[in-house]
Amino acid sequence: MTTLAVGDIVEATITQVITDAAVLLSYGTMTGTLQLPEISWLRARSTAQFSAGDTVRVRVIAVDHARFSASIRQLHPEQDPWLEARTLVVGQLVEGVVRVVVEWGVWFRVGAGLDGLWLHPERNVALVEGERVTLVVHAIDDERQTIIVRPARV
Repeated sequence: MTTLAVGDIVEATITQVITDAAVLLSYGTMTGTLQLPEISWLRARSTAQFSAGDTVRVRVIAVDHARFSASIRQLHPEQDPWLEARTLVVGQLVEGVVRVVVEWGVWFRVGAGLDGLWLHPERNVALVEGERVTLVVHAIDDERQTIIVRPARV
């Protein structure tokens, strides 16, 4: 019987690719799951780069009997975009690009893999995806890894 521990780094075999959701793995007698958010520090949107039968190097992040959860991104903690966020300070001006506009807020790309959120934007401000905006860092929540921003001029 195969045994794994949290933190182990292994070469697992891909047994199934669930489109844009997860990759199922096999390691010895154990089965594993590589969820979409654990593929990359950047927001992974696809599992298209994986194929059944391929091997992939992963870090074990959880073990439950004969099952394990795996991560590729945790093999490279130095690439965590939140490291850049820790250099930001409240009141600082940053450049952002509108990424997504929804009824309750606007997501801005403020760094590589780093987003800021403007909650409940004023209705008279029309922003479009791709637009560059100067923002003010309003709050940083290290625990939730959230950056709250607002446009420098509204």
